[in-house]
Amino acid sequence: MSNQNTNKNILFLDALTYDNKVKVFDIKSHPITNNFAFVDLSGKLKMIKIKDEGKEFDFSTETHDSLQFQLEIENNYKISKSKESLYSLDYSHDGDKILCGSYDGELVIVDLPQTKIYKRIKKAHEDTINKVKFINENIFCSSGANGLVKIFDFRTDLKKAIFEFKEQSEEITDFDYNQESNFLLSTSIDGTLAVYDIRKVAKYKLYALSDCIEDEFYSMKIIRSGRKVACGTSQGPIALFNWDWFGDFKDRIMGHPGSVNCLEKYDENFLISGCEDGGIRFVSVSPKYIHSIINEKNKLNSKKEHFKDVTGLALTRDKKYLAFVSNINCVKIYNIENISIEERVKAENSDNSEIEDKNEENEDINEEEGSATIEDENEESENVSEEDLSRDDILDQDNLEGNDEDKLEPEDDVNNLKMNDDEESFSDSSSSSFKKKKNQKIDKSLKLQQKRESENFIEKERRKYFFSDM
Repeated sequence: MSNQNTNKNILFLDALTYDNKVKVFDIKSHPITNNFAFVDLSGKLKMIKIKDEGKEFDFSTETHDSLQFQLEIENNYKISKSKESLYSLDYSHDGDKILCGSYDGELVIVDLPQTKIYKRIKKAHEDTINKVKFINENIFCSSGANGLVKIFDFRTDLKKAIFEFKEQSEEITDFDYNQESNFLLSTSIDGTLAVYDIRKVAKYKLYALSDCIEDEFYSMKIIRSGRKVACGTSQGPIALFNWDWFGDFKDRIMGHPGSVNCLEKYDENFLISGCEDGGIRFVSVSPKYIHSIINEKNKLNSKKEHFKDVTGLALTRDKKYLAFVSNINCVKIYNIENISIEERVKAENSDNSEIEDKNEENEDINEEEGSATIEDENEESENVSEEDLSRDDILDQDNLEGNDEDKLEPEDDVNNLKMNDDEESFSDSSSSSFKKKKNQKIDKSLKLQQKRESENFIEKERRKYFFSDM
């Protein structure tokens, strides 16, 4: 059941802006420091260094006219020799390498400590490389506009992918990786979520492929400690998949007025979304609602730029700086250090998540087994099955029903009915056995129903209390 309730706290912040000459396509944060790297239309890779003055924002006022950090371009690399655009990039886990994908299908790996090109893989794809990702220190992947995914290994000569697959028919829009299970996930414009078991290098097999949801997937993140997958759609809802239940999404988070182009994980329960309307939102997964919206109110910016369609988000490791790119030729960075999601809310969410997880587990069990069992038990409690009749009660029915001429009136049932001792004992035992079995099944069914009603009542009361306090 999706929850459409929202508690949209509007946060007015000033963004520090770096004006780029051409359109910026992708941005990522350094895995260790508070720096960012982005790629643009001219085929350049640029790195932004943040100079922090160590002051804190005062959130007691509506606006903040002064910014306590500054930006400077630390490096500016001309990556593409053919002057083709760079569409995507990703940092290695140690932050020493950057992987870039270009418009003409070339992969470029930059060695940052050595400030040089580590490797060029020409014609890695026949068409534009839309997404790249480091899976671990040795393996990385890339995707073309036609849905082809390739995986490369630094331990090889990199001239050829160690394996490739094409399970999705259209452009791959996002990657994520589950380190515990070694599964690579990808979303596509064709409206599917694919899950690959990359451990099976010699004999590759697709682990799961969702049904087409008749919508386009633009972004994706693994959340809830690997138990859920959130996918941003072109229509606005965030689709939630349960892990190992990839056939269809389990729930949705409503509230976005346009497509959810990008997602960033704030923590295991909160996402940051970039929307088509230009809004950046903090989204709670459990319970499902939009917690707050960041709105820019920078009086120093007099250009009145039409800022819409957020296309990229990047959050630093310490969750202090949030950078994003949009339809205009610039990078904007917020200091979100003092945006606090209250501890009470986190505690509530923790309790809610436990309840929701239990409810979801119960729902899954009931969908597979429980629902059928309860229905069968209810039917058996109301109408005795033919099998039970044949085994336990056929004699009772013969004795109680018999022929029309042998039927007894109710008042004659006790006084005039005569049986042999053996027949009487057998009939009593079979009748008591059936009644005992019948009562046990009714009790079990009632207990299951009462348990479900109790959990639903607790969930409704908790939600009512939670949203009344927000």
